[in-house]
Amino acid sequence: MGRWTELALKVAAAKRAGGTPEGERAMREEARLWLHDDLIANKALLAGAPTSERAALPGRLDTWFKDPALACVRDVGKLRKLPSSEREAWVQLWHYAESLRAEARSALSKARGEPSAAK
Repeated sequence: MGRWTELALKVAAAKRAGGTPEGERAMREEARLWLHDDLIANKALLAGAPTSERAALPGRLDTWFKDPALACVRDVGKLRKLPSSEREAWVQLWHYAESLRAEARSALSKARGEPSAAK
């Protein structure tokens, strides 16, 4: 089983009814730390030489923003149900993910020789 599958299962398990709030929080926190570690690794990847893995980064991050298993820790309405400190940690993670996704898209455009988008 791949890490992404394990992560999706942890997040899905955390949102299921019947678990203790502490157990659900612990699973969400573990998932958040895994995602954060992945963001750090991908940030380092952007600093390296262009590779197929680097070129795939924007698409991989797009998946994070679409995956239904992550909706419970991504969507604004669902985040409002979390304790404020946990909610803030997730909001920061998603801001960082969005920033890295934009940076990855920009790097890919530059590598392809495409003109940069007007801001």
